[in-house]
Amino acid sequence: MFDFAPIGYFVLDRDGAILQVNPAGVALLGQDRFNLIDRRFERLVSAATRPRFNAFLNRVWASASRETCEVILATHGSLRYYLHLTGMAVISDADQRCRLAVTRSARRHRADQEEAPTAAQFLGSVVDSLPLHLAILDESGTILAVNARWKQYADENALGDPHYGLNQSYLAICDAVEGSMSAEAKAAADGIRAVLAWATDEFILEYPCHSPDHRRWFLLRVTPFLGPGSARVIVQHVDITERKQAEELWQESSRHLQMLSRRLLSVQEEERRALARELHDDFGQQLAALKLNLGLLNNSSMDAVGRRRIADCLEIVNHTLERVRDTALNLRPAMLDDLGLSAALHWYARRQAERAGCLIEVRDCVPSLTPDLDTAVFRIVQEAVNNAIQHGAAHTIIIVVAISDQQLLLKIRDDGVGFAPEMKSAQDHRCMGLSNMRERVELLGGQFALASWLGGGTVIEVSIPLPENIT
Repeated sequence: MFDFAPIGYFVLDRDGAILQVNPAGVALLGQDRFNLIDRRFERLVSAATRPRFNAFLNRVWASASRETCEVILATHGSLRYYLHLTGMAVISDADQRCRLAVTRSARRHRADQEEAPTAAQFLGSVVDSLPLHLAILDESGTILAVNARWKQYADENALGDPHYGLNQSYLAICDAVEGSMSAEAKAAADGIRAVLAWATDEFILEYPCHSPDHRRWFLLRVTPFLGPGSARVIVQHVDITERKQAEELWQESSRHLQMLSRRLLSVQEEERRALARELHDDFGQQLAALKLNLGLLNNSSMDAVGRRRIADCLEIVNHTLERVRDTALNLRPAMLDDLGLSAALHWYARRQAERAGCLIEVRDCVPSLTPDLDTAVFRIVQEAVNNAIQHGAAHTIIIVVAISDQQLLLKIRDDGVGFAPEMKSAQDHRCMGLSNMRERVELLGGQFALASWLGGGTVIEVSIPLPENIT
């Protein structure tokens, strides 16, 4: 009777493993009898209805009556079939078994429909595992769903909403914010409205969210929810506290380095000024006195050999005196402190033009500046002119200094051989000179730009903000 029954019959042990199956059952499942024996029946049921089958089997073992259940057969095709199960426990002193009658239901179920709940559960798990606070809003700005991090943040900060804002208007919450965060809240609401209206594809806002015990920053990102139906947006709040703290540390280190650089340049200029003064006032005067004494010795009573020696000594003293004066002027021209930037630039241009045999023109119309600005501009011009003459073989150098819109503007152009900045060797002396110029400008809050072309000369442009008392 068991083998010839027209419906599938199975005998299961206490663990649900198949002990016996008739030919109708083998045909129903489409598998060999050998592969079914000792296999747990729940493995033949789809994952979606497996919990239902296990609950059914527990009822069978717990009662003495027949129990029924409907499950979906696990197959690999696009269609899956419902199985109608009827089970009853057969319990004896020696054994516990379950007799299971199985028939195929007339209902059919598409695989993608069956997996939809599983996919939704999987998607929900993925969203909950994201390390950000996420909410989905409808077209009116009402919160439809939030993830686990959103709920965790609300619990940790005692926001007092057991529903975590669900079914509330996120836009209304933002509009109601007052105090120090009102500007950020208004910007967030405007950004959400813009994304909902398809006026923008994305809205991003960084904002602080400090508490008495912690300093925190978040990044708000709003993007459209691309799917069927009415407009929706995804609101994400990402904790960027570590990044902001790293930025603050970097900014503090940068400020400290700038302060050290300013101090170093200041000390350097003071040392240059002191050394230039010492060379001019001390060594210069002593050499001048020596020259005078040598001139007094050179009289007619001395023989020709003696006069030649005195003349040689005078030539050496004259050369040394010239070198001392040049060194003092190169260290720190006194007229920069005494007469100001304009006089120092014109003097330097004449001096370098005579020595290099080129044309250096200064076009300036600037009032008296601060000592730091005077020094910075003079040093930049000094470095640029030196580069143009030594490395660029320039014939003409134009220096323009002007004031516009509370900015000091400096432009230095030469007609030298030029260079390709990206190909310039790191060992090139110009690298250090350009770096020094750029650093001086940036320490004063300005901008430095350089353009050069092979065979086309070089242009340096500098813009430095002026104090309010200088116009």
